[in-house]
Amino acid sequence: MDILQLHGIDDSETLKKALSTGGAIETCRKARAEGLVDFIGISSHRPNILVEAVKTGEFDMVLVPLNVVTRQPIEELLPLAKEHKVGVAVMKPLAMKVANMWTWKYTPSFSLLSDDPELAAFLGADRTLRVRNALRFILAQDISTIVPGFKSVEEVEVAAKAGEEFKGLTRKEEDLFNVNLERDYCRDCGLCLLCPKKLNIPAMLRFYDLYRMHNLKGWARKLYSGLKVKADECDNCGICEPKCPYHVSIRKSLEEICKTF
Repeated sequence: MDILQLHGIDDSETLKKALSTGGAIETCRKARAEGLVDFIGISSHRPNILVEAVKTGEFDMVLVPLNVVTRQPIEELLPLAKEHKVGVAVMKPLAMKVANMWTWKYTPSFSLLSDDPELAAFLGADRTLRVRNALRFILAQDISTIVPGFKSVEEVEVAAKAGEEFKGLTRKEEDLFNVNLERDYCRDCGLCLLCPKKLNIPAMLRFYDLYRMHNLKGWARKLYSGLKVKADECDNCGICEPKCPYHVSIRKSLEEICKTF
């Protein structure tokens, strides 16, 4: 089974260009019609863009980041993909330890799973157990496959065993993974950018969500400390809020972030 994938479509303008006359989608359709590939896919770090893509009916699968603390795809993308019979492949299942996971700096490996004590208390005392539990959370969602990325035979064996043994979450795991995502949380669509003061608003809101919803307080503080521009630089201009399609109270959240961090 071969998939030809449009990669890194992270905004509506790029998606529109790819789907327009003379765009990349025409080459993909031609390759599929000629039997060179079986399916056409698309990848994005923005679930909202993949929602747009699924609605076009052009794609057979999507590739999206999803992990135990990056749950945005669960809300809208996964149900929509299931409705349209579009496959979902998960990338960055263990990328949970940096402020910004830039694609060109991403090195696939289980080493991306943070050794932070709070995350260890949440997912398991040793790395193998943390990897197993992190993968089990994703396997419990409406997805087709996970793309962990490996550096060694041992990593392959750990992931394969997690998949082979998965028969559904236990009641204890359901309780462990149950997080009440409040309405006013960041979906990481990035539409609030660019901030005149150069605040990385999505990252700040993401760390705040780790603090208040996942109860990973020390880890959230550590991640926030790595940002060059802090929330107290906000001058309350309000440019960001009208851009948010989810009506998140960004300025109020930034005030709370200043007090919290």
